[in-house]
Amino acid sequence: MLKKVLVQDIAISNWVKKRPVLISAKQSIERALYKISAHGVHSLPVVDQNGEIFGIIDVEDIARPFIAILKDDPLSGSIRINNDVMGRSVSSLFLHQEKRSFLISNGVPVWNAMRQFINTDMKRFLITDRVIEEEVRAQTFPENKIDGLFTQTDVFRFLSTNVTWMKLEPLFHKSLLSLNLGTRQPLVIPISEFAATAFSLLSAKKRTNAAIVDKDGKLISNFSLSEFKGLTRQNSFVLDLTLEEFFKHDKKKTWWEKPSAIELGVSLMEVILQFNCTQRHVLYVLDKNCRPVGELNQRDVLTTLVQQL
Repeated sequence: MLKKVLVQDIAISNWVKKRPVLISAKQSIERALYKISAHGVHSLPVVDQNGEIFGIIDVEDIARPFIAILKDDPLSGSIRINNDVMGRSVSSLFLHQEKRSFLISNGVPVWNAMRQFINTDMKRFLITDRVIEEEVRAQTFPENKIDGLFTQTDVFRFLSTNVTWMKLEPLFHKSLLSLNLGTRQPLVIPISEFAATAFSLLSAKKRTNAAIVDKDGKLISNFSLSEFKGLTRQNSFVLDLTLEEFFKHDKKKTWWEKPSAIELGVSLMEVILQFNCTQRHVLYVLDKNCRPVGELNQRDVLTTLVQQL
């Protein structure tokens, strides 16, 4: 089935529900954060002065200059962020972008696209209606038209709408334990830590998520680079607060909101459904005292599917 369904099939479905949210290269980083927060997206295709798309920026790209300042000055870096970063143009982010944008042809089967996510270590591709001989390649010049974005989350959404097919495939009935998934140690940060320091820890450990725990080590929340969404010049002071105060200040996400937890005995199919229904990118494994001892992300599952299906 994954070889029969094409990227364009999912692209059309996504386009009908919600067209891609674009941003001009001349607009500010603060504006990009606002758009990401307001539209509930993780990334934005960037258009130049001719209206052509020359790449994608995501929350991780935006977070990079913020974290660089916070690492040097974690307690008062918010002042420098307002003065030095918020007003920068979106195009400036491409100067230090660690990963280039990639294009995928809309005629590529979903199965091949899954393999390319693993091969390129990317989470999303720009979809073009042109034939690309290698199916996926780094973008080297502006595109005057795209058919949307294809993301890892699209794969999980597609699989979740085909539960009957998953029930017929033995792999989806295997447990996480048998597949050696969910055993990676999570980055753990106490709720009493300052938000700026927590962001710096994510960068230093090269992680995108951390498990936030109370004084007893019990899991109470998830923290990620996506927390930069909605940051403005007016509220950047929240970076100087503790994580508990930081979460309380976000009216869209109550600080006590529990992250998703799983057990190693659940099936791969259950995990895929949980990723889809919770819209999370990471799940945690807890011990009997509700302390995080393992984590699982979407890439882990995709890698297993590509290797064993």
